[in-house]
Amino acid sequence: MGNLGLAYNDLGQTQKAIEYYQQAAAITRELSDRHNEITWLGNLGTAYSALGQTQLAIEHHEHALTLACEIGDRRGEGSWLGNLGIIYCDLGQAHRAIPYLEQALAIARETADRQKEGTWLGNLGIAYRALGRAAEAIPYHQQALTIAREIGDRRNAAAWLDNLGLAYDDLEQAERAIIHYTEALTLSQEIGDRHGEYHRLVNLGNVYRTLQQAPQAMDYYARAQVIARELDDRRMEEMVTGNLGIAYRLTGQLELSLANLKQAIEITRELDDPHSESVFLGNLGITYYGLEQVDQALACIESALNLTRATGDRRNEGDWLGNLGHIYHDLEQGELARPYYEQALVIAREIGDRRSELAYLDALGSIAYTQGQFAQAAAYYEPAIALARERGETQHVGELLNNLGVCCAYLEQPERAIDCYHQALQWASTAGDALAQASPTYNLACLYALHQQPSAACQWLKKAIALLPSYREMAQSDIDFDIIRDAHCFRDLIGD
Repeated sequence: MGNLGLAYNDLGQTQKAIEYYQQAAAITRELSDRHNEITWLGNLGTAYSALGQTQLAIEHHEHALTLACEIGDRRGEGSWLGNLGIIYCDLGQAHRAIPYLEQALAIARETADRQKEGTWLGNLGIAYRALGRAAEAIPYHQQALTIAREIGDRRNAAAWLDNLGLAYDDLEQAERAIIHYTEALTLSQEIGDRHGEYHRLVNLGNVYRTLQQAPQAMDYYARAQVIARELDDRRMEEMVTGNLGIAYRLTGQLELSLANLKQAIEITRELDDPHSESVFLGNLGITYYGLEQVDQALACIESALNLTRATGDRRNEGDWLGNLGHIYHDLEQGELARPYYEQALVIAREIGDRRSELAYLDALGSIAYTQGQFAQAAAYYEPAIALARERGETQHVGELLNNLGVCCAYLEQPERAIDCYHQALQWASTAGDALAQASPTYNLACLYALHQQPSAACQWLKKAIALLPSYREMAQSDIDFDIIRDAHCFRDLIGD
């Protein structure tokens, strides 16, 4: 019975396989054959996991784990611990997954099972990456890759190369990601692994999409779509169709984006795949916003948010909260945007997503500034500056320092404001952006004017006008210069 289940599983008929696994488990239980009962319980758990029925998968793996512990089957114990770790990671609960995977790794080393050691090392890398700790994931993937090559496991070597690409992608090291994805793709093609080839093509499409190189992304997605249809795999077709929808949006082909995303969502519902449904629903909302259909955009993103909360996917929950904040912020409804950004900020910090944390701090600072809450704005800009420095975002550091300087000026902290403006100028100069130097230069002119230092104000205003001539006209009506408006140097600069 169990072997028939394995055969149906190999044919992709998972539901049929489950029926035979259940019969095999029942027979072995009647015969008190606990070793084989564990095997079929574990296979049931794996099959339920493949169908997305995670609670049933957990129950069967836990049952198999309990039996393995009772009969002293250390290898089996390690397998079911590891499989439970993988399931929790798939559920977006990587923090729960890691202890299971660490125990599984320890048993694999104890029993000298190199293949399992590589498997659990690689999955620990996946768990750390899911927590936003991609730099910590890399050594695990590298060790897993070394073992796969050592034992001649080319399929897993391709998988860990692919996961290294994902980690470098998370670290925004696109070139290194592409190198690893390409090597993984070549290896998958050499061994005839069409499923692996598909995943590598999708990942290459994703990284080129991130680089805003949509034509290259769409080429990889189209090649992946051919494989999905060739294999008649609806889950694979769902993923690539949705990604094509996102790529079409980047090229401004919004109607094609809508069509592909809607098709992908239909497939996710057919497959009862709430995780992917949330991803494509949210992206559908972004496309609707691009078409200026605000109500539909908000409805889609809110639905996506509800789905991610139901599945415990904190990363995407943060993304959709952030997107709702962005829409309301863009519509100049700061009070509505603020709570979404605040919730998204909490999640970004929780999962270690530094890029998003910076974006939300910047947005919250902007909202507070617009509402005249300068102390609160400064409280957001200060950690944002530290993050931008940490991430090496030179131009962004300058912009944030300039914003902080404006807040300090309004808070009547002139010395601190001047220091912020000078630092902003230094960062803009380092970035080689002459235009970015214009705003802090003009702000220095305004500050000196407000403090009745016409000579210094005029010197900085002259520099600002040289950088951006439109400042001459702006200064004519800017009330910051009212105190020095009759000064000769000012009149010479802007004309009577």
